[in-house]
Amino acid sequence: MALFPDIKLTVLNVNLSLADRTGRKGNKLMRDQASLFLHGATGAGKTTMLERETGKNAEELKQISRTIGSEAHLIGQKGEVTYVVDHGGEQRKSFTKSRIRTLNELKPLAILLLLDHAPRGRETDQDYKCPNKGALPEDEGHPIRLRFEQHIKAISELTWIFQTNPAVGERCKLVLPIVNKRDAWENMGYTVHIFTDWYFDALTELTSTLAINRIQWHRPVPMAGQWEGFGQTLDIVREKAGKELMIK
Repeated sequence: MALFPDIKLTVLNVNLSLADRTGRKGNKLMRDQASLFLHGATGAGKTTMLERETGKNAEELKQISRTIGSEAHLIGQKGEVTYVVDHGGEQRKSFTKSRIRTLNELKPLAILLLLDHAPRGRETDQDYKCPNKGALPEDEGHPIRLRFEQHIKAISELTWIFQTNPAVGERCKLVLPIVNKRDAWENMGYTVHIFTDWYFDALTELTSTLAINRIQWHRPVPMAGQWEGFGQTLDIVREKAGKELMIK
């Protein structure tokens, strides 16, 4: 084990473009790193994304979390890594406070906002089949409506964080929405446009807040294991959000 852990230097909190790397090659004390926060309702597939990318199962990821003291993971190698925080999406007050605290502490360069059609384990449940003509059910007790409200809360929470904490907005450079579980929701009759229609008002409020903070908004990206991997998402983050200068 190294004598000192990797430490983020606040005084070097600069964003580096991919081209701005001259003079640091071969310097073993420094490396490029991006910080990434996974945000979304519980069961949206945040941990599964990490499982695919790291090759570790959920229990192994939990063990890493317990070891380093937070739900954080390093992805990458050879001096160029992404620091990813995967936080539970439950709406209980304790979880909400913990998410906000983590965001305040990490101040990530990029945030992934995950949406889906059904919670984990119910992706092929016919209760979540796309409604006729993609019309959102008005019945407040309908499973699809309940899932919709969970995502609305997650989007609104993120909007509120940017509105009330300038430091997070100053650091964050990109918000990237992911319509996760594509293989399942396409089989259930959904298209990505249905999701953008359903969440139009909430996403409009979020993007307006991002614009005030000069944060980039990426078009929603549909994703699933057999189509796009987490690596594609990391490429977008590296291109749009830049890098942090880290010291070991």
